[in-house]
Amino acid sequence: MPTGLLGAVFWPITVWTSVSHFEQHAADDYVERTSPIAGTAIAFWLCVAALIVLQLVFGAAFNVGGEDGGAAVRVTRVMPEVSGVLWFFLPIIYIAGFWMMQSRTEEYPKG
Repeated sequence: MPTGLLGAVFWPITVWTSVSHFEQHAADDYVERTSPIAGTAIAFWLCVAALIVLQLVFGAAFNVGGEDGGAAVRVTRVMPEVSGVLWFFLPIIYIAGFWMMQSRTEEYPKG
């Protein structure tokens, strides 16, 4: 597997090493291609963190019963919808970041 493709597969992690190469590419659009990837990586990690928090915090709330089970019912109705939206966008964000990283790697192979 070529190094560029391997870097593109792990783009949520490898994009952060690109920031150290900004001064080498002051005259071209390397920074303009890297900034959206960094923003997409932030969105990716926020989505992952939100999924983890939802599972850790609200996953335990399913067992909590209030009067008439009111609190538990509200949480159990909201949790699947929110996590469903996050699971919908997580692969889309990953694919978008992968595509941007791969196209940047083709343009700047050593960057």
